[in-house]
Formats: sequence, C-alpha cells, structure tokens
Amino acid sequence: MSQKTQQLAQATIRGTLWSYSSKYSGKVLKLISTIILARLLSQEDFGLAGYAVLAINFMDSVSDIGIGTALIYLPERKDASDTAFWLSIGSRLTLFVLTWVFSPLIGAFFDEPRAIPLIRILALSFPITALAGTHSALLKKELKFNLAFVSDIMRAVGNGLISISLALLGFGAWSLVLGQVAGHVFSVIATWIVIPWRPSFNFSRQRARE
Repeated sequence: MSQKTQQLAQATIRGTLWSYSSKYSGKVLKLISTIILARLLSQEDFGLAGYAVLAINFMDSVSDIGIGTALIYLPERKDASDTAFWLSIGSRLTLFVLTWVFSPLIGAFFDEPRAIPLIRILALSFPITALAGTHSALLKKELKFNLAFVSDIMRAVGNGLISISLALLGFGAWSLVLGQVAGHVFSVIATWIVIPWRPSFNFSRQRARE
C-alpha cells in the first residue's frame, strides 16, 4: 500500500468515527431536550409544531439540486466554491418564498390554520442553512469531519437551550419552532468560525452548468 493510499485510508477511518460521533451525540442531546420539553409542553403544542416540521422536511427533501455533491466531485477551484454558494443561496431563498406563499394551502391540507405562521417562520431554516451549505461540502471534500462535529453539536445545543427556555416562558408550540431555527443559526455561526473559507462575489456560469 502506497503512503498516499494509507493516508487516505486513515483519513477515511477518522472521518467515519467523527461522523458517527457527531450523529449520535446530537441524537442524545436531542433526546434529552425532548424529554424535558415533554414535561413542559402539551400534546397540542407538539402536534402544531409537528405539522410545520413535517411540511418543511418535505420541502427540504425535494430541494436538493445536487450543488454540494457536485462541489465535492469537481476539482477544487475558487470560482466553483463561490458559484456553489450563490446557487445554494438562490435556490433556498426561492424555496423559502414558495413555502411562505403556499403555507395557507398546507394549513388547509392539515385543517389547522394555526400551523400557517409556524410553517412560515420555520421556513427561515432554508436561507439560514444555505449560508453554511458550501462550507459543509468543502469539509466533506477534505474529509474534515472533526470540524463538522462542532457544527452538529452546536445545532443540537442551540435547539435544546432555546426551545426549553421559551417553553419555560410559555411560548408553547412556538418554542419548538423557534428553537429549531435558532439551532440552525448556532450551527451556521459555528461553521463559519471553524472553517476559514469565505465566499466572494464571483459567479461563473460555466461552473453553474457543471
């Protein structure tokens, strides 16, 4: 085995360990916060927030146009990273607008008009997460999963702290929605701190087509 192959294998193993550590640490923190919130909120609160989460998760599942995957695959170029960043911002802002406009139809589908403002606020997750999407793709490209661990943990911590604090203040279903949005904000801030890459106002049509 060549030295380069051996280094790649070692990096892959470390990345896998960090990836699993991040995944399950976040799940444990989420479980703890959910147990606490279950004592503070009613079933109705969880139900209302659940409508919003379900709608946003569905929209998110159909929103992936392969930007991050393409960035990982393509040779490393500054204009490719910049283009990917602005494409991601544009696509996620579009998704936010569409969700905002069609949220009354979603509320009508669930027969729950109270879910409409919750869906609209939770849709802020789309443009917020777009701010760190390119950073995350670059981390995967470079197998730096230890830095992704920081982002994932901060999202879980931010979500839990804000949700529990708002629930204690009597915000009901809003505590779950605002907590989730806050978790994404915490994650983006952490990602920008640990990753030195910064986007510039550089958009390449050629890279966009690729």
